[in-house]
Amino acid sequence: MIEALEIDRLVLLGDSIGGAAAVRYAAELPACVDGLILSNSGGFDRGGFLAGIWRSFRTAEAEQRALAARLTMPVLVAWASEDRIIRGSRSRAAIEAIPNGRVVMFQAGHSPFLGTALAFAAEARVFLCGLRRACCYTRGN
Repeated sequence: MIEALEIDRLVLLGDSIGGAAAVRYAAELPACVDGLILSNSGGFDRGGFLAGIWRSFRTAEAEQRALAARLTMPVLVAWASEDRIIRGSRSRAAIEAIPNGRVVMFQAGHSPFLGTALAFAAEARVFLCGLRRACCYTRGN
């Protein structure tokens, strides 16, 4: 779809299992990704509730934790501290392996952009404005 739309460079935002897809895309095509926002990303936590689900992806290609170190673009890791589905404590090692990552914690459930929408939007805006290719506009501009 990205090729069909003739998009050369982009910023990806992935939440939960969408975060796993965004990590895969960014690791495989880093020249196409200016930045990455991960919101309680799946693929880094192999325990708890998701253990059975991730077993169904038991292939070398499904492993996300090893991809973290290959993310060369700026990465905003937005993490909801009260997530009972994907635990930050079990994802920490992968998150810390991201070379150019910045972690922001939100007091919310599984999706910080829903539980703390204004705070999430403010952090995302700061991140996007910090990217060289991003242009941020304010009201009146």
